[in-house]
Amino acid sequence: TLYVGGSGPNNYTSIQDAINVANNGDTIFVYNGTYYENLVINKSINLIGENEKTTIIDGIKRNNTIFIFASDVLISHFTIKNSSDAGIRVDLETYLKEIGKITIENNIVIDNAKEGISLWRSNHCVIYGNTVSNDTWGNMFIWLLF
Repeated sequence: TLYVGGSGPNNYTSIQDAINVANNGDTIFVYNGTYYENLVINKSINLIGENEKTTIIDGIKRNNTIFIFASDVLISHFTIKNSSDAGIRVDLETYLKEIGKITIENNIVIDNAKEGISLWRSNHCVIYGNTVSNDTWGNMFIWLLF
C-alpha cells in the first residue's frame, strides 16, 4: 500500500507520483485534503480516498481530472471536480483493446466542463453509489462499440 498526504514510509505528496511508482495490484490510499492534479492511470490499481466529502481531486480546469486507460482499476471515496473535460474518463478500446473491469464507487463528481463520468469504448465497468451533478454536458456519457 502507498499513501498520499500522510507521513512515514511509502508516503507521497502527490497522487500522480504514487501512481507512477505503483505496481499493478497496488492500493493507493489518499488522506483528506485537496489535491490539485490531473491523474493518468495506466496500470491496475486501487485508488481509495479517506472520505468522499473531504478527499478532493481538483482538475484545475485542465483536461480530464482522472483519465483511466488500464484494466482492473478501482476509484473510491473522492470528490472529483473542475475538469475542462470529464471528471472521470475511461477509454480502454483506443489504448488497450481489452476488457475493462473498472469500478467507480462512492464518489462525488461535480462541476466539470463536460461530463461527470465518461465511458468511451469501455466494457465491464461498474458504477454505483456516486453523486454526479452540475456537469455542463451531462452527468454521464457512454459510448460503446461492439
